[in-house]
Amino acid sequence: MQEPGPGYALTMGKVLYYVASSLDGFIATEDHNLDWLLAFGFEAFQSHYDQFLAGVGSLVMGSATYEFVRRQEPGSWAYGELPCRVLTRRSLQAPRTAACASTPETFGVSALTQ
Repeated sequence: MQEPGPGYALTMGKVLYYVASSLDGFIATEDHNLDWLLAFGFEAFQSHYDQFLAGVGSLVMGSATYEFVRRQEPGSWAYGELPCRVLTRRSLQAPRTAACASTPETFGVSALTQ
C-alpha cells in the first residue's frame, strides 16, 4: 500500500444509526410488517427528517428495508443521488432513475444490478 503524500489528512466519517423502532426494540412485526409504524403518518416528522437527510453523505440499509422502500414508491427513488449500499447476498435491481443509471457504482455492484 502506498503512503499518502504531503498534506494528506485521513479523517474518519461519522456513522449515525437512524431507525424507527417499537419500545421493545423491533423494527417490524414477526411477519415483517410495518403497519404499526405507518399508522403514525409522516407529516409531523417530515421537516426533521428532511433536515437530517440533508446532512447525510451516504446510506446503508438491509435488503428488506430496500425492498420495502421500492414497493412503497415503485418507479422512483426517494433518496435522489445519495450513494447507497444495500447489505444482501442476493442480486437486487437498482432503481431506474437518472442518478442511478449514470452512477451504478453508487449502489455497490456486488449488491445491485442495473
